[in-house]
Amino acid sequence: MSQAITATSRVNQPNAPGPLASIPPGLAVIGSAAYTGVLITIGLGLGRYWQTVPPQDYAAQFDEIFEFLLPAIAITLLPAMAGIALSLRRAWNTTAKTLWLAAAIALAASLAITVLYHVPANNRIWSDTITADDLDTERARWLGWHAARTIAGLTAALATFAATTRHDATDPS
Repeated sequence: MSQAITATSRVNQPNAPGPLASIPPGLAVIGSAAYTGVLITIGLGLGRYWQTVPPQDYAAQFDEIFEFLLPAIAITLLPAMAGIALSLRRAWNTTAKTLWLAAAIALAASLAITVLYHVPANNRIWSDTITADDLDTERARWLGWHAARTIAGLTAALATFAATTRHDATDPS
């Protein structure tokens, strides 16, 4: 009897969430949390280690390790971006809109730091023209901006979790 009522309710409410409605928020939560985990691992694991080695060793190791880091960033960032964008669109007229918007802005900030600082910095680190003193300064700056993008990623992950756990997240306000 309750299944018939549920089926009838969906027919009478064309905008009612369907069985796939939980996929975008799930992608957002899992993707943003995984992305943040990758960033935390880079910062607390590799970053702390990189501070203990001479600048030239850091540059050589950074070059060797980077090819392994990029796929981990991509396979976590892309689902997070898609999940947040789709969830924000779906929640636009709900009370959860603010949280999804916060998640989108935080993830965009993390991505902006990556594109505007880390990509050019990585190219400087890989160049053969950077001096040891400049490399040491660049390493410290790289880790500082990495901390900022990690905090932005964590903010996005927390906002997606908060948005998905609201009791009124799908009720139009």
